[in-house]
Amino acid sequence: MPTHLSGTVAEFAVPVFFPGDSYQHHTDAELIERCLQRDEQAWQSLLNRYGSFVYSIITRFNLMADEMAYVFQAVFLSALDNLQELVHEPNLSTWFTTITLWYCRQYAEPDQADEILAMDETSALYQEIEQLEEQRSMQQALASMQEPARRALFELLNWLDDISVTQASSLGNEDPAMLMAKKENIIKEQLHEL
Repeated sequence: MPTHLSGTVAEFAVPVFFPGDSYQHHTDAELIERCLQRDEQAWQSLLNRYGSFVYSIITRFNLMADEMAYVFQAVFLSALDNLQELVHEPNLSTWFTTITLWYCRQYAEPDQADEILAMDETSALYQEIEQLEEQRSMQQALASMQEPARRALFELLNWLDDISVTQASSLGNEDPAMLMAKKENIIKEQLHEL
């Protein structure tokens, strides 16, 4: 472990999340601007937004707990050191992915390090990271919704699950494309009511 990061890093082994994030509606660029103004709450919001994403990438590798903690800490220290440049970063999740993979490669088993270097759009690792980013985006979108809308969305999704099971059992051998079209119409109707 590099000496410039000496001391315990155990507190960084698992991301910390701060409920009631008052900056959840801000863009990444706005958060970074606030971080540059030394707004600690904005930094916590940035950690909240990307911490689990970074940690999820790290856990894809066979790293020891202290190595995972070091990588997590190093990624966010790198973000802190590069805030000035990150203001202009069009896709912050891509930046976090690249930096996290670079640090993971330092500790990964040789075959995993090779997989990182050879990663392209067809690799399993790339697809896993894409899925993690979709999940992070969905979580962020859900967190930014007002409670009544979030509750209505969950009720709609549960209702659609119930309908798809009922329809599938009652319609027997109906064409799957027709079933999807009917389901799409039901979704549109329900969303229009919201």
